[in-house]
Amino acid sequence: MKKSGLQDMKRENLRLIMNVILEKETVSRIELSEIIGLSPSTVSSLTSELIEKGWIVENGVTTSTGGRKRIELSVNNSKGYIAILEIGWRRAILHFLDLALEKKHSVLISDYYITGNELLEKVTHCIREDAENFCNGRLAGIGLLFQEDMSPSDFNVMYSTSLSSASISFCEAVKTQFKVPVMEEYSQVYSFRQIMKREESPNSAHIEIGKKIFVSITSNGTFLDMTEGKKADMTPFVENAGKKITADKLSEGIVNLLQMICMMFPIENVYLSGRLDEGDRLAECVSGQLKKSHLLKHAVEVKAIKPVINHMETDLGKRVLKKVICEM
Repeated sequence: MKKSGLQDMKRENLRLIMNVILEKETVSRIELSEIIGLSPSTVSSLTSELIEKGWIVENGVTTSTGGRKRIELSVNNSKGYIAILEIGWRRAILHFLDLALEKKHSVLISDYYITGNELLEKVTHCIREDAENFCNGRLAGIGLLFQEDMSPSDFNVMYSTSLSSASISFCEAVKTQFKVPVMEEYSQVYSFRQIMKREESPNSAHIEIGKKIFVSITSNGTFLDMTEGKKADMTPFVENAGKKITADKLSEGIVNLLQMICMMFPIENVYLSGRLDEGDRLAECVSGQLKKSHLLKHAVEVKAIKPVINHMETDLGKRVLKKVICEM
């Protein structure tokens, strides 16, 4: 095998080891060998390299069922930190997590809506000037968590160079500013993902109702790429611009939207969430209108749900860290 091929294989094995340690939190070299399928000597060599580079540490000694002592390995939480920026209409908060994904500190960046350029400036100042007061190591990666019905385009940044200026996404601006891996997440898509873990419904639609109306879709258990990442702004298909929509009109608009979606995807379940005063009543109304319309070729179940918001920062932090590991 060529030298470049051996190096690629070694990098992949290092990533596999890091991902197992991240998932298990603590694991011995023998367990790594069994899980990954590499020889104990290879695992020992690779983990020694990761220890030397500061990615993992030996975390004490445990005794196995066979009486042998094993040294546990874990992620070195002093190697660096992850920054998670939570963005909503009314506030922006920056959370700092160590590499063990333990939250170390949170900073209120703004308690009102600000533009992308203002937000980037405040976040940059906080990370470069204040982060070292409560975090060890260097910034490893950043997660952008868009709350409620926010979309990335609401925070585009005018980015200027000596030659020109252009409007770029907030995500691209953050990547350019900090030169670290950056990932986006949406509270709606996160909630939908958690629901999919407990619901056996590989073909579903999630409609979030707020200032705007966003739709996320899974087909065969996979989230589809939409116009706004993993969701699409479908407000124009549901309500008339400039007019306050009534509950009946909202129900009618959602039915029309679902008829269009079901023509393209074999949707089996529809989940409604967001600012719903009478979510169950709306779900019943939409379901009844769908049955009366007779335009759908198959039955669709409509449910009102509450957003799942627990552990969003930590889960996004884990995904960011995995991206960091893939690029290390």
